[in-house]
Amino acid sequence: MHATHQFFLSRRSIYLLVLDGRREERTEYWLRLIETFGKDSPILVVLNKADENPSFDVNRQFLLDKYPSIKGFFRTSCAQQMGIQELTAAIHPIAVDVEIAQTEWPSSWLRVKQEVESSNENYTTYDRFDEVCRGAKVREEARDTLLDYLHDLGVVLHFRDFELEGMQVLNPEWVTAGVYAILNSNLLAQSGGELALDDVRRLLPSDNYPPTTRRYLIELMRKFELCYRIGDGSVLVPDLLPVQQPGLPAYDPPSIGLLIQYGFLPPSVLPRLMVRLHQDITQRWRSGMLLEDANFGAEALVRADRDSRSIEIDVAGEHRREYCAVLLGALQTIHHSYSGLRTKELVRMPDRRDIVVSYKHLIKLEKLGVSEYIPDGADETYDVASLLGTVRASVDGIDEVLLILRKLASDADTEETLLQKANDVVMLQPNFFGIGVNLNNAVRHFFRGKD
Repeated sequence: MHATHQFFLSRRSIYLLVLDGRREERTEYWLRLIETFGKDSPILVVLNKADENPSFDVNRQFLLDKYPSIKGFFRTSCAQQMGIQELTAAIHPIAVDVEIAQTEWPSSWLRVKQEVESSNENYTTYDRFDEVCRGAKVREEARDTLLDYLHDLGVVLHFRDFELEGMQVLNPEWVTAGVYAILNSNLLAQSGGELALDDVRRLLPSDNYPPTTRRYLIELMRKFELCYRIGDGSVLVPDLLPVQQPGLPAYDPPSIGLLIQYGFLPPSVLPRLMVRLHQDITQRWRSGMLLEDANFGAEALVRADRDSRSIEIDVAGEHRREYCAVLLGALQTIHHSYSGLRTKELVRMPDRRDIVVSYKHLIKLEKLGVSEYIPDGADETYDVASLLGTVRASVDGIDEVLLILRKLASDADTEETLLQKANDVVMLQPNFFGIGVNLNNAVRHFFRGKD
C-alpha cells in the first residue's frame, strides 16, 4: 500500500510519527517518507505503548541532527493515558505556526468549509460545490482558490486533471477503501496484476461506488501511476506483478551500465517508471523489466534493489546513448515530483562493472579541462570525454532529436517543459545538428507536427 501514501502526504501539514513500542520499527524509513512528500513540515515522534515496553526509545540526538523537522519526542500509552496531555499541548503551538493557519479567510469561505465538512456524502460534483459557493456569496473568480485550500487542508480531495476535475471527494477514506479493495482483490493477485476494467464492478459494491465513481478511482490510480492501460479494456498494477525474476540477457560491451543510488528510494519509483515506459516493456516482474525500442535499435534491463536503495540500468544496441538518455530523462521527471529526493547517478566502467564514478563528477572534470581520470579502485586511466559519451546523447539530425522528443513528451508538456527535458538528456552544441537547427526550433517543430 505504500505507493498510495502520495494521495495524502503533503506539505503544509503536521506529522505525528507513531512508533509501536512492542516491535522493531523502521523509524528512518518513515522519516524519509515524510521528508520526501512533506518537505519541511514539522514532525512529532510518538513512542507509543510505553507502558508495555518502558525501555523502548530511539537515538534522539542522532535523529534530530539528521531530520531537523523533528520538533519533539513523546512517550505515550493510550491505555494508561500517559503522555497524551503533553503531546496535545505540544501540537497546539506548532499548528498555529503552520503556514496555512496564518492565512486569513473571509467569512464566506468559512461557511463553505463548514458546509462541506458537515456533509455525510462521500463525494460531490464541481457543480454542487459551485452552488454552495454561490449560496455563501463566494466570488466566482475565488472559488478555485478556495477549492485548492480545502484540498491542502484535507477537507476534500481535488485534482485539476480533465478526467478528475468534475468530482470532489469529501471522505478520503472512501477513496482508500476503494483503491485497497482493488489492490487487495484475489482476482488481481491471481492475474499477476492485470485487471479487466469490466471486472472492477465485481470488486466495488454499486451502492457505495456507482459506475461513474469506478472510473474516477481507476483514473486516480493512473494519475499517481499505480497502474497503466494495456489495450482498451485492461490495466496493469506493477506492484502486483510476479516476484520471480526471469532469465536475463548478458549484454556484452559496447553497452552502458548505470547505477542510480538513493538516500531514500520511494517504493513507487520503479512502478511509476514502468508506467511511463510500458510501451517498450517486453518482460516485467515486480522488481524489474526488460525494454526494447525498435526505432532506437536498443534494449535495456532495469532492476531495483530496495535493500541497497538503488536502480540499475544496462543499455545495449545501436543508439544505446540516446535510449539511455531517454530512460534517465523519464527517471528524472519522476525524481522531480518528490521533495528533497537525493540521488546520485554513477557510470560503470566499460571493462570493470564493479568500478563506478559519479556522472556529475565527470561533468566537473570536463569543465575543468581534465581529459583523463583514474577512478577509485582502478589501475588505469579512463578518457573523461569517452565516459561521458557513453551516457549523454549526441544527436546528428532533426529526425533523431524528434525521435527523442517523442519518447520524452507527455500529454501535459508545453514547449517550455519539453525543452527542459530535452536539455537534460541531449548534449547541446552552439550550432545544433550541424544543419543550423537549434533545440528550441526542434521542440517547436515537434509541437507543429502534433497539430
